[in-house]
Amino acid sequence: MARRGIRYTAEFVRECVGMVDAGRSYYSVARERGVSTKTLRGWCQKAGVFSPTQKAAHAYRESCMSAARAEEIVRLRCENEDLRRQLSILAATVAQLAGKHLVA
Repeated sequence: MARRGIRYTAEFVRECVGMVDAGRSYYSVARERGVSTKTLRGWCQKAGVFSPTQKAAHAYRESCMSAARAEEIVRLRCENEDLRRQLSILAATVAQLAGKHLVA
């Protein structure tokens, strides 16, 4: 026979999720309200709400990605500058060679 869990009212769930959204940890809300952290985390995930620790981790990952992207942009701009310089040298060389062949 399947075991049925405790049923919580929608209002109770909203209050718990709201507490996490306000900046409280899963653990403190779960302990205060008498629910498991796993249950509370599931409610928050469904609502798209994250704990302060998860928000901080996400912000850190975003800042790292931004720094990596900025480094890549700088690298690509330097590479573009080098390629433009090489192209201008090649264009001048081709023009010089073409002029010699026309004169001869």
